[in-house]
Formats: sequence, C-alpha cells, structure tokens
Amino acid sequence: GMTFGRPELVALAIPFGIAVAAGVAAVRVPAVTGTVEVDQVRILEGETIGVTVELLSSWPIPELELGIVVPAAFELLAGEARGCVALRAGERRSVGLQLRARRWGAHRVGTVALRWYTRGRFFVSERILRGDHVVRVYPPAERLRKAIPPLHTQVFSGNYLARAAGAGIEFASVRPFEHTDSIRRVNWRVSTRRQELYVNEFHPERNSDVVLLLDAFSDVGPPGASSLDVTVRAATELA
Repeated sequence: GMTFGRPELVALAIPFGIAVAAGVAAVRVPAVTGTVEVDQVRILEGETIGVTVELLSSWPIPELELGIVVPAAFELLAGEARGCVALRAGERRSVGLQLRARRWGAHRVGTVALRWYTRGRFFVSERILRGDHVVRVYPPAERLRKAIPPLHTQVFSGNYLARAAGAGIEFASVRPFEHTDSIRRVNWRVSTRRQELYVNEFHPERNSDVVLLLDAFSDVGPPGASSLDVTVRAATELA
C-alpha cells in the first residue's frame, strides 16, 4: 500500500494483523496427556477386546484430532478409529473401541496419534501415545476329524519309555522283603538291625516333558490357511 500509494490496502490488512498479533500474544500450548487401557490381553480368534483411550488437558482445546491404530490382525466392530473431540480445562474424555481378532499371534494394541490446535489455528501440536499392551491371540480348539493310521504298529512308542510302577530314585519308605523284590533294593542297615530282610521303596518316576517344535522358517499358502497357520492350529490342539 505504501509502495503504490494505496492507503486502503493498509486499512484492509490492519484487522488481520491485529488478529494475528492477538493470537500469538494469547497463545497457550496446552499439555495433553492420555492413557490407553485394554480389557483383555489373552483371547481366541474371533473374540473381541475393548480399547479405551482417556484424554486430559490442562487448558481448553476446541479441536482435538485423534487416530487410534488398529492392527492388521484386528477388525473394528464398534466405535471410530479417527475422530475429533473438544476438551475443557481439566476434563477427562474417554473414547472407546471394540476390536475383533482375526488371526493368531502377539499384537501390540493401543498406539494413538493426537493433534490439537490453539484458538484461531495459529499453532498446532502433535503427540504419539505408544501402545504398550501386547494382546496374545490363540487359535481356537479344533477337533481332529480322522487320525492317520500307522503303517506298522509297535509295542513301544517314542525314544523314552515310562518307568515301571514303583521304580525311582526318590526314597519313600522301608518295608519287609517279599519274594518278588530285587536283592538290589535290600536295605542292609535296617535288615541287620531287625534280623530280617527289609527293602527300600521309592516314588515312581512319572514326570516327563513334551515339547512341540514348530518349523516357522517357511510359510506357504494364503493368509489364514497357510502351512504355518495349519501347523500352529495343530500344535495348539495337541497341547
């Protein structure tokens, strides 16, 4: 306006300049805090979980945008993953979602992105709430329709045979000798004191560990029906 001698341009720009100056002078960047809660951390495929986001602001926020990250293994049943809310000073606001698990695995849930503006939209602030909830989704129990018959039946199966009843290494008690007992089980100290044969009894060893080992180096087939999916479901059913 001064360059071209047009004072009306200066008069037209004065209100905008005053608004910008007032907005910058009165700006207060509020501190927004939030927490994320998950009602369950262990579910089966097809079951649902609830995710609740609680927001708190120290100053009024007329416009707060939030986006909740929904993992690929879940689908949104209720609520909105993206939205906009208004907060008053000191007000707690809750936003809830309901998710349904579609695939087994360990999934991190609860990451939320926040963006809020000051009055007049002169400043914008952003924050990421990292989700620290790990939801473990297990395959549902499936019934085996038909067992594969072995080619040759065997009397014993496996590399480790079960111990006979009564044999073990943990001492249980002492009893009189019977004709079916082994001489190696005779307790000579007690027998000498009692002037008759006594044998040791032991707790039978019946404990064993069964390890299911999955080969997860390859995965062939469509998601949900691949070789790894079938293997995990079979191992879960066996366990």
